[in-house]
Amino acid sequence: MDVLKSMSQVAEARSELIRKGASCLERFPKSLLRRFRLVNDVSVGDYVKSWDVLATLKFLEREVEVGEPILDIGCFASEVLVALHKLGYTRLTGADLDPNLKRMPFQEAIRYQACNFMKTPFPDGSFRAITSK
Repeated sequence: MDVLKSMSQVAEARSELIRKGASCLERFPKSLLRRFRLVNDVSVGDYVKSWDVLATLKFLEREVEVGEPILDIGCFASEVLVALHKLGYTRLTGADLDPNLKRMPFQEAIRYQACNFMKTPFPDGSFRAITSK
């Protein structure tokens, strides 16, 4: 089992996410536009969770083929599905109680479902992997 031991590991993980092309943190101009409400999408990702996100991606890259279905529970503003999409994964579903899921990125490629995590509309065995962070 891996355990986060220092903030330097967070910085190293973010650097690796950037190198892989999987980082979803926005740059300054977009954050400024959001602050003044000139854009209405969701700010995805959290720098402090970089280590967790990288560990999740590494596990999924080892264990799940890009065409196999993945579900992320509690996906609102989470970086996991968006990063997986950037890495070429194609059968991605996100479930969350937040009705603002319609503002999440890549609506055309990621299936977002506003639902109760305890009673999802998905049949048993629908996913090769389920994540939640």
